[in-house]
Amino acid sequence: YKIKASSGEFVATIYERADLGQVSKILKITAQLGVLGLPVPAPRLCEGEPAVILRQKPASLTPFVEGRQVLTPNRLELASLGETLAALHLKAADLGRDLPEGLFCWKLLEVEVEKGAARRPDMAAEMIAEARRQALLPEKSLPAGFIHADLFPDNVIFEAKSVKVAAILDFFMAGRGPFVFDLAACALGGCFSGGKLDSGLWESLLGGYGRVRRITDGERAVLLPYLRRAALRYLCLRIEREGEKRAAGSGKDPQELYERLLSLKN
Repeated sequence: YKIKASSGEFVATIYERADLGQVSKILKITAQLGVLGLPVPAPRLCEGEPAVILRQKPASLTPFVEGRQVLTPNRLELASLGETLAALHLKAADLGRDLPEGLFCWKLLEVEVEKGAARRPDMAAEMIAEARRQALLPEKSLPAGFIHADLFPDNVIFEAKSVKVAAILDFFMAGRGPFVFDLAACALGGCFSGGKLDSGLWESLLGGYGRVRRITDGERAVLLPYLRRAALRYLCLRIEREGEKRAAGSGKDPQELYERLLSLKN
């Protein structure tokens, strides 16, 4: 909800899926990111806490960020986003050490693949085949730290009259994991055109990122496999939420990500 007050404009958020402890933990990390100079709207505190209970649900208040939400970013915007993501990885590498492992970690994703395949038999064969390939990928040997883990275009605001990132939003899937997964998730959301990975958009994202943080040889070797991991991970998430969202008349179709996963096989 957008709120206008004498002190400025704010966004009030009511959290449906998380408890107060979870919300407070993530918002405190968000505040730390702001202190580190990253473009993140820091929560306003109420009696020293970033979240309160409102109508029996956690709620928070953050500054409203003026700018543009671009669902199909161009090469310049993706280069800028890559730079911002690299800065996040460098500056916030040590944050979130008490966060649980996210579903980008193989041992957790494997369970979600089994659930997703059971819910969508029409997609099961490809999901299981990709899961077998993913089991062979390195994790612990890759550069890692705090990652956003959900940096799709709808979680980014660009400045109104430039390609500079004005804000990164929604850290509720954040955790500690390989930096390359964050790059892959970002590419999955922003670097596809006509249902396939657009090499120009992909190189722009990687180029921007590499100007701030060098992509290691080990990371480059697994960029595309991790892009498939991101596609598999978000496909599982969409399948999980498919039933409840359909009942509400909203939601995102898993088919889009299934087709992206198929397109990345070659």
